[in-house]
Amino acid sequence: MYKEAADNIYLVEIPLPNSPLKVLNSYFIRSDTGGRNLIVDSGFNNDICKAAFYEAMEVLGFDKNNTDFYATHLHGDHLALMQAMEDVNIYFGRFDAEYLERREQQNKKTGYFGGRNIYLAVELFGMPKEYVEVLFKAEFMKNRRHDRNNYIRVDEGDKFSVGSYDFEVVLFAGHTPGQTALYDKNKKILICGDHILGNISPNITFWETDFDSLGNYLDSLEKAKKMDIKQILCGHRSNDFDVYARIDEIIKHHQMRLDEVVEILNREQRNMTAYEIAAKMTWSVKADMWSKYTKEQQWFASGEALAHLEYLHKRERIKKYIIDEMLYYSI
Repeated sequence: MYKEAADNIYLVEIPLPNSPLKVLNSYFIRSDTGGRNLIVDSGFNNDICKAAFYEAMEVLGFDKNNTDFYATHLHGDHLALMQAMEDVNIYFGRFDAEYLERREQQNKKTGYFGGRNIYLAVELFGMPKEYVEVLFKAEFMKNRRHDRNNYIRVDEGDKFSVGSYDFEVVLFAGHTPGQTALYDKNKKILICGDHILGNISPNITFWETDFDSLGNYLDSLEKAKKMDIKQILCGHRSNDFDVYARIDEIIKHHQMRLDEVVEILNREQRNMTAYEIAAKMTWSVKADMWSKYTKEQQWFASGEALAHLEYLHKRERIKKYIIDEMLYYSI
């Protein structure tokens, strides 16, 4: 399914099987001046995503000979299908590309191809080891080309001219270490990936000790707030919302999360792992209690809890300990 979201920009809905996100918004930008087209974000590397993606290319008249590809960030629902393509130009944010490169170098040293980060994160989160096998089978982990590194790396301020559009790359770190967006200052259109979403909150998780995920994300929201945006094109769900009001809502949401984490630690008065804290936090999912959540939901919730814990620790509001290769936090 596709529709024209703006002049010569088509929103193509790519189904996301086995994902609560349900659909990726991929953007097909047609050059009306004889230059090259651009497609932003792609979907998982599976048969369902491929069928929808390539059907849209055929119907809209896009092919590998007249089209470049742009991934806003490293998550599989945005990048994996592009990773599988041969003989195409894939533009990708430098910091996300460098993160994937570091991870692949670690994998080669340790033999954990495609998944050392899962093993390490399960330990750091304080999760039971049984979660590792479940997560390896999750859709977001399947069919990734972790060894691919021939992206055309982009930096903030780089320019993209596609037909009548003059896009500039904007760095919105937080959701991933180097998520980027495309902004046309004259037309006031922002293609933002998962930086701002209308009716769900982007997952902010722990990436690396030196990267302050939540701190960077909140700074990036303030950055977006200063931009003149008349139309936003997001990675998921509807684009029909007030951008600036939504930014304020998301900031308030994370402030409430931070307060909740501190309240839990104050109440418990003990060292706690991210997994233990996540189990006591409030989550907007259909399941009515932590024990009913899927292991994937618990994984994402624990990562988000850890991002908030690290934010608080870096600002000396809570203490952190490493015990038996697990991270613990306390007041």
